[in-house]
Amino acid sequence: MTYYLKKAYYKGKKYWWVVLPILLAFFYFFLEACFSFKQKTPYKDLYKEKAKDAKKEVEILERSHRKEKEVKKRLEREYKDTISLIEKDYEIKSKELKKAEKKEIEKIVKDIHKNPEAKARELAERFGFEYVENHD
Repeated sequence: MTYYLKKAYYKGKKYWWVVLPILLAFFYFFLEACFSFKQKTPYKDLYKEKAKDAKKEVEILERSHRKEKEVKKRLEREYKDTISLIEKDYEIKSKELKKAEKKEIEKIVKDIHKNPEAKARELAERFGFEYVENHD
């Protein structure tokens, strides 16, 4: 062990111009870490400001995303409500229409014994059937 230390000592003595900057750099970084010679660097402040700005942007994006979700949910509810109202209205009107059609058909059927061919044509025209004449 002493052999290597002596060898390093003589090499350091011979090549002092290489060893000195390395020792000075080590000493400088050691003192910098312990005592922090410099005041706050502008880069640290700049980094902190950028981090705060980024946080604010994320908060704004999250807030707008929440608002968009709420609007989407509200629109979906309105859509479902509107569809259900339309369906109910359609059911009511289709029932009324069926009742009215039934009454018309009953009226036509009651009068069919007077003129069967004319009433058959009338039924076909009103309800979209095709009238086929009977050739008996």
